[in-house]
Amino acid sequence: MAARPVNFCVLYKGGRAMDRKPVHPSCRMDLYAAIRLYMERGWMALTQLFQHAGQRHGKEKTLAHQDVRRQYALALEMLGGIRKFAVDELFACVNRGRANTYVAFGSTNITSDYDLTIKGPDAPDVMWRMFQKFWKQHRNTLPRAFDSNIYCTGLYEPRGLRPAVRGRFQLVDGGATAVLAPLAEDAGVTLPAASMKLLQTPLALGRFPRLKKVVEVAAGWKAQLDDELARDVRRFHDQHADASVASCEVAAKYHLQYLRGRRLLREVYSAKSDGVTLRQFLRTACEANYFAMEAYYAPDTVNVVVMGLQKGERNLQLPAASYACALLENVGDLRTHALHELGARRAGSPRSLLLKYSKYVYRALFCAEQLLRRTRGKKAARLGMSARRVKKEVVAHRGSSAGVAEADFSAMNFEGGSVRRYVDRVTAELLAVVEAWLATR
Repeated sequence: MAARPVNFCVLYKGGRAMDRKPVHPSCRMDLYAAIRLYMERGWMALTQLFQHAGQRHGKEKTLAHQDVRRQYALALEMLGGIRKFAVDELFACVNRGRANTYVAFGSTNITSDYDLTIKGPDAPDVMWRMFQKFWKQHRNTLPRAFDSNIYCTGLYEPRGLRPAVRGRFQLVDGGATAVLAPLAEDAGVTLPAASMKLLQTPLALGRFPRLKKVVEVAAGWKAQLDDELARDVRRFHDQHADASVASCEVAAKYHLQYLRGRRLLREVYSAKSDGVTLRQFLRTACEANYFAMEAYYAPDTVNVVVMGLQKGERNLQLPAASYACALLENVGDLRTHALHELGARRAGSPRSLLLKYSKYVYRALFCAEQLLRRTRGKKAARLGMSARRVKKEVVAHRGSSAGVAEADFSAMNFEGGSVRRYVDRVTAELLAVVEAWLATR
């Protein structure tokens, strides 16, 4: 069931939704009401409130409007702290002092999801028990409540790595974290994994014959995983008839991530290995990511985006294939999210939609620069300049309630018109970079 529209007036002191008249901008939020809204309806409802404040007051210069923007930002920061506290309390309750920790290297934007990865030999079990507790409490609000995604693979505890696989990991974060680091020869697994993101929306690939072959491999692999997911969704729904199909799908994804995670970490930490090949090991890592919520599928993309762009890790040694994977996944995410919102007819203005998903354009442009740096230096330099402009002039304003008014969309070569045509144009330009790179391999 879709969330009801937020009645913003109820979030002001002393007001009731049924009898409150429009409020003066200088009125302050009732934080108790905001906390209730968060617990009942999830983070998305609060960020809608935040964006609403920007739309109403974003262009106003009066002190009263500046006050209300500041109050909304501070309130979301405080509520974000409550969200972190709740997740930490749940982790501590489940972990009970075992040798597992968690990290949250994702976006620090207060309107974003709170994503954390559990590290340690028991990470899948801790994640699954955390989810089970959450399932009991929130069940049918799972698709929208809390907006926290929990992962058990992607980032790893470096202590205790088995000697047989230690060489496939790189140490990052000052040695506190290990990441799986695919080699150039692993592209036969990682490129199809990343290309699964392109299969979520209709896309003609006739102009890109080399990439088309990769995507055909991805399609067969994705079909197998989707069949497995459908069976698990049915099983959850049979066991929990009161749960919505959407909630059962969330539960099934966590369950399958848990199963793949256990299989993977047995090879990473346990003395009792199943004896899988390195190729099977890498496939399992990609499949665990596939079943995770809103995750990157290829370990390469985790390294490029999470550790490189978000965490600022400077010591990563990555092959060109890692940047190709990250480019493909971010193009896929741009298309999936932007075109879905357009199709559901719940998108705001074209500029607000592009502001929301500008991070994918920036990341893909950055990766395109890295791919072409050694073979087509001048074009790589132009792409790099475009990436930096998008980051500075657009992405930097995503966390602001007045971001649409503040951003310069010419940095994205968007002067207005159809978002769908813009996304298709950007897709073609970026996939042409991957096709050119594939021709050199």
